[in-house]
Amino acid sequence: ADDQRFMQTILTTFVCQTPPDIAAALQLLAPLSAEERDSALTYLLFLSDVNTVYDSALGLYDLTLALLVAQRSQRDPREYLAALGALNALPNEEYRRFKIDSQLGRIEKALAHLCIAYEQLGSTDDMWHEIVAYVKETVQYQLAIRLLVKDQRRFCEMCELYGDYQAEANTGSGWSQAAASYTLAGSYSKAISAHVQAKEWRSAMSAACSPESGYTQQMIHDTATRASAVLADHHMFMDAATVLLEYTEEDEDAVALLVRGSHWTEAIRSSLLRQRTDLIETTIQPGIMRAYESLNEDIEEIRDTLTSKCNRLREVRSKPLEMIIEHHAALASGLGE
Repeated sequence: ADDQRFMQTILTTFVCQTPPDIAAALQLLAPLSAEERDSALTYLLFLSDVNTVYDSALGLYDLTLALLVAQRSQRDPREYLAALGALNALPNEEYRRFKIDSQLGRIEKALAHLCIAYEQLGSTDDMWHEIVAYVKETVQYQLAIRLLVKDQRRFCEMCELYGDYQAEANTGSGWSQAAASYTLAGSYSKAISAHVQAKEWRSAMSAACSPESGYTQQMIHDTATRASAVLADHHMFMDAATVLLEYTEEDEDAVALLVRGSHWTEAIRSSLLRQRTDLIETTIQPGIMRAYESLNEDIEEIRDTLTSKCNRLREVRSKPLEMIIEHHAALASGLGE
């Protein structure tokens, strides 16, 4: 009796919260009689926008209450009756909640209900395709992975889908994260390729040499060559040469990369270590000469620029101070006119 006597005060309190807690206000109506509920609902609609109250009622998964609210709104009965009827006709409660939460934009709740419905309805392919479509639409890969952790097959599939999504970003961090996702999915070939694109050649080669990858020696060689090319494209010549020296017999290409990066001491050391002293004459010495010529050209260009600037400075200093002041005064006078 006291609750009913203070019902309007309690409803007002919930509505005046920041943000308004309409859902909590609606939950107070459940134990009331039909007459009391009607009176309380009328007062609540007086305080709040009817569409907000309708969405809150729907968010409680109470279709009867949502219908009562809709009947007091300006909505077209043909629309809300059809929508509520379609929800009521769904045979699975979790799937119904997914549809409601998706409609209300509560993405995380919607996906959680969809995954539960997938389990309850027999893990069908159609339901799985709906999960995949919803995850792609909402970009909730990480949440989906956590929700599917107990289903090893679907967990791996979702990890691979997440890896594909990250790889589409085509950035260093994106490729690195994609490699981790592919590894979780057990898709080792994709993981190795992603490590290569991320310039993580050590991780790429470790994965390629692991028994799980199933890579042959030729495939390991090709991976090293591809990794070296990517590293060289980003001017990481020391790493590009190292991967070739450690995993291939491409001594000439490795030393050439060291020369491109001006790593002269390492180029000589590697040539001697591989007993390829011929590379010192055929690759390293010509590289040093090219670097010397390029440096000389740069020095000449800097010298010419410096000479020009010095000549101009001497010319300015040779003029009396009074002439310079008069020149600037004349310029200022011309601008003033």
